[in-house]
Amino acid sequence: MSQDRIFFPVHSIYVSNYTKGGSSIGQPISAPRGVQSCAIETSFNLEQVFELGQLDIYENIEALPSVTVSTTKVLDGTKPIYFMATKGSVDDLNGKNALTQCDIWLNIYAQDQTASSGTPLQTVMCSGMYLNDITYNFPVDGNFTEELSFTGNDKFWNAKAVANGNTSAPSGNYSLYQPTGDFDNTDQADVIGAGVQRREDLRTEQCTFPTIIPGMAEVNAATTRVAAQLAFQEHVQSISVSTSLGREDIYQLGARSPYYKSISFPLTVTCTFECISGEGDQVSADSLYNNLTNETIKLIVNEGLVLDLGDSNKLSRVSYNGGDATGGNVTTSYEFNNFNFLSIYTCDANGSKDTLASHYPAITDDGSRPA
Repeated sequence: MSQDRIFFPVHSIYVSNYTKGGSSIGQPISAPRGVQSCAIETSFNLEQVFELGQLDIYENIEALPSVTVSTTKVLDGTKPIYFMATKGSVDDLNGKNALTQCDIWLNIYAQDQTASSGTPLQTVMCSGMYLNDITYNFPVDGNFTEELSFTGNDKFWNAKAVANGNTSAPSGNYSLYQPTGDFDNTDQADVIGAGVQRREDLRTEQCTFPTIIPGMAEVNAATTRVAAQLAFQEHVQSISVSTSLGREDIYQLGARSPYYKSISFPLTVTCTFECISGEGDQVSADSLYNNLTNETIKLIVNEGLVLDLGDSNKLSRVSYNGGDATGGNVTTSYEFNNFNFLSIYTCDANGSKDTLASHYPAITDDGSRPA
């Protein structure tokens, strides 16, 4: 009997990382919790060749397919997908991502189930994926989220790769393995994690904000959450941090697939603050002198996730908008850029760095299991 639809309780994703050129076989496979969406897009790239002497096409060449997986997850004290998809003992972008690939599975279950458990009806495996885009959002309305996208060239439904005669998928796993779902309707974010993180969960007393924004020097000096709140002059409505690794295919003669998808340094790391303004942006632009200094930016949320953008961030754009006759508020936007620096790690309640193993301990229902 055919399915009528797929909806949120009957599909789930699984992630396994490994060193470039390795395999997910034998590696732990994790089922991230708090996932809000997963999208998979496949483009078949065609290149046309014509010839003198005829109007009809000479050959419509099928080049490499492009596979993109995009995920959104709430920050909730369970392990972010970023840590599931990357390897390396260092926290910087190059150290975590230069030599790391991952496999991503999406399982589909019967529409009359209430949870993704047991053997799936269908599985699609995206093999040999590289992390490409990273975004973290901290809005005043709604939940804090992690948004990632991955790029690759191989996607297999069930055992289709073997049916096609392909026994050398990038991970060496070629979709014969189906992760078994372990969702059982018992997940509660504040039990298996720290609860879904929202506006009150930004540790403003431990964060470091750019001081070119009015009042932020006083906020940085505050030692308590209450003192930090009282010091704000620009009332922050959202913060976003993003970068793209700009993966570039590198080929060699004799092989159809790229042997590596390199990171395209230099990388622009962007951090944007959107505020309701109390006294204007107060940023002057003097054509006779330099106007900017390097700024330090570090964001910490209650669950212990840290986004450290280092001390070389500079303001690239500021805008003053709104306050029109319809009654809206004046808003200011401050956009900062640095190059190549974004360190993502975890900390304890005092803001001191800890380890992933201690911060996200293995628990029965976290989805981690050996393949």
